[in-house]
Amino acid sequence: MLEASRATYAINGRRLVDEVDLKLQPGKVVAVVGPNGAGKSTLLRLLAGEIAPTAGCVRIDGRELKSVVPRELARRRAVVPQSTALSFPFTVLEVVLLGATVPGFAPAEPRAFAIAASTLRTVGLAGFEQRLFTELSGGERQRVHIARAVPTGDGEAAPRRDRVAAAR
Repeated sequence: MLEASRATYAINGRRLVDEVDLKLQPGKVVAVVGPNGAGKSTLLRLLAGEIAPTAGCVRIDGRELKSVVPRELARRRAVVPQSTALSFPFTVLEVVLLGATVPGFAPAEPRAFAIAASTLRTVGLAGFEQRLFTELSGGERQRVHIARAVPTGDGEAAPRRDRVAAAR
């Protein structure tokens, strides 16, 4: 479970997120809705562990995010950003495999390729594996990132239903 307890984020005395309390259950869909500038993206950055609260705390499975090592955190949550700047000529398959391993550091397990192909089918991108990410439309790029968020980073590349995902 991902939870925030009186989570606050302030910059220069201005509170962008003010004492938020929430509990997010794995496998549940939650929408964060509000006007521009309301702090939605900042809240999601707090929940993802990209930034630390200036007051209060954010926990995953009862542990404060700041005490969870990045590798372990990556196994428990995935983030699909609102937009991304990826200018390297990666193929769609290579981008999806980033959810399972980091190219150049550890080879993807054979199952990772099957899982990647399956997740691409799920998001409606079967047959896109060898297309260059930089040549896709904005919506296609977003679906690639959703597929990337599904495989785990633990070398097994198996989808995990207990993983918390956030989109911003």
